[in-house]
Amino acid sequence: MSVFHVLEIGRQLHRNTVFIIDCYDRYYIYDKDCYVIYQIFHFDIHGEKNIFITNKIEYLPYLIKKLEEERIDYKVLGKRHGYNIISENTFLDNRYCKTLKKGKLVYQRTKKLNQIYHQLNYLLKDNPKRLTQILNQIEEFVYV
Repeated sequence: MSVFHVLEIGRQLHRNTVFIIDCYDRYYIYDKDCYVIYQIFHFDIHGEKNIFITNKIEYLPYLIKKLEEERIDYKVLGKRHGYNIISENTFLDNRYCKTLKKGKLVYQRTKKLNQIYHQLNYLLKDNPKRLTQILNQIEEFVYV
């Protein structure tokens, strides 16, 4: 069974839950859950399918602790065990939707600012002070 099929079934049962896939020495977070993790940790989102990957096993306890502090439901599924639930937590006042909305907004803004920065950097190679002034003005407009 593919991970996307498992997540599709899981999303039907638990819509507002972060699914963390334990795949041996890596942890994967797919689709919209990446925006929730991005909002909390500002980890990079890779690929066109918004796949978050880490190869550091010590991140999981830290990740779970932060999700519990933010009161966000989560489930850790073990791929080697047929996607059985390794750990989970649910809250009555789950903040998944609120965090997802903020995460999408922050990610899109950051992505746009990075594109603007690269374009300006290309255009203003010769004058770095002017580039800094322009970027500061843009940030004032974006983050107001």
